[in-house]
Amino acid sequence: MMTNTNGIIGWNFNFSRRLYDNEVGEVSDLLQVLHNFRISGEDEDTRIWVWTKNNKFTVRSAYANIHATDMERDHIWTNFIEDAGATMVLPESVEDLMFGWQFKKLTPRGTHMMEALPAAILWSVWLERNRRAFQGIEMEMGKLIIEIKVMAFRWVSVLDEFKNGLRSLS
Repeated sequence: MMTNTNGIIGWNFNFSRRLYDNEVGEVSDLLQVLHNFRISGEDEDTRIWVWTKNNKFTVRSAYANIHATDMERDHIWTNFIEDAGATMVLPESVEDLMFGWQFKKLTPRGTHMMEALPAAILWSVWLERNRRAFQGIEMEMGKLIIEIKVMAFRWVSVLDEFKNGLRSLS
């Protein structure tokens, strides 16, 4: 929340959990951006559409951006489905995808990884959208998929099945 004490603007985040090491840097970057942010009652607010050169909204630019994002999202999910040796038609909603996210014939390690992947995918896509929207940085799709795999593995690596070294997941 933004606070204003005697004309000095500050920020107070009440996080519901401790931050992971990689998140501390992101919060620090956010606080730096917010520190440089100044509110002026003199300037008028304006809207800017970032997907056109003239910053004006067009249906074509909205559709092109949404369609590209959907294709990237589908590529990410399909990559992990194929890695599991499965086939699946992607449903219309994330909720339906979560209910259908079940794979047979996996080892206990493979089962834990596949259970962690949806959360890792959703979290990584969220972070990627923020990078694109707020920093103008776009991660290469292959690197994003590796980031998702590393994140999911970090989450499950504390489980007993993973404490004796790496073995095959299927």
